[in-house]
Amino acid sequence: MSAVIILAACVKRVPEELAPLSLEGRTTVEAKIESLLLGEDSRVWPEGSAIGLCGSVNGANEKYLLRKADANLSEALFYGPEVKGELCAYYPWNPSYTGSWGRMTAALDNRQVFARANGPKEQFLVYSPIAYGFEKDGKLLFGYPFGVLSIKVALEEDLSLEEITLSSESLPFAGTGVVTPEGVQFETGASHELKLVFDEPVPIRDNSGNPVPFYVVMPPFEYEDLVIAFSFSGEQPFVCSAGGVSVPRVDAENFSLLSMVIGSDGPEGFTPVNVEFDED
Repeated sequence: MSAVIILAACVKRVPEELAPLSLEGRTTVEAKIESLLLGEDSRVWPEGSAIGLCGSVNGANEKYLLRKADANLSEALFYGPEVKGELCAYYPWNPSYTGSWGRMTAALDNRQVFARANGPKEQFLVYSPIAYGFEKDGKLLFGYPFGVLSIKVALEEDLSLEEITLSSESLPFAGTGVVTPEGVQFETGASHELKLVFDEPVPIRDNSGNPVPFYVVMPPFEYEDLVIAFSFSGEQPFVCSAGGVSVPRVDAENFSLLSMVIGSDGPEGFTPVNVEFDED
């Protein structure tokens, strides 16, 4: 039997007074933010939040609403139709979501479009907009299943990129997978290649001469056989390979990502960096 706290029975209005319920089923759950990208403050639930709740006995994509009194708190109560058994959830709620308990699914595109105006947070949310919640210490703990790799090209030539292709024989980059508390497990047919494409060629340096960071949304895997191919305008492709590339899951409070600098001899290093949440 799940240890998720049962605190109220009213589903027709926002419950202001909480009372214990039988463990037969539940109409409220307690949810805590581990890592969410919620605008100005990544640590609190905004007013009007809704999660999708699934139970191992009954309940699939049940809409649970945030209790009004808990808006702008990091730990909050959500209420909705009765759900029984062990729980998992996702945010924000979508009436078309088809996942269920034990099969909370996430999809990642193997063709991502680079938008120069986007920082890492904005680029991430384009391709990974859904957070998932799993039971821990009597609460649903919400976070994201994917991470971000930042790639900078530190070559002396004045080059413009047309496309970046990542590949690996051992591990996939994209497709549909089952979300777990640790990340995501891709299913058969997942892509072992990921392309970052551009609407038009993009110079590898900005107006100040600094390398432009190119953000790729990826699974939080450790790639031992990563191959990166760069296609430049009017130039031969440049290909490099590296092992031990460990991409961390996104942490919204300190937007953690892996920064990779490519020089003329290939990767100069893999440096874990923290980018402030409000970075432009």
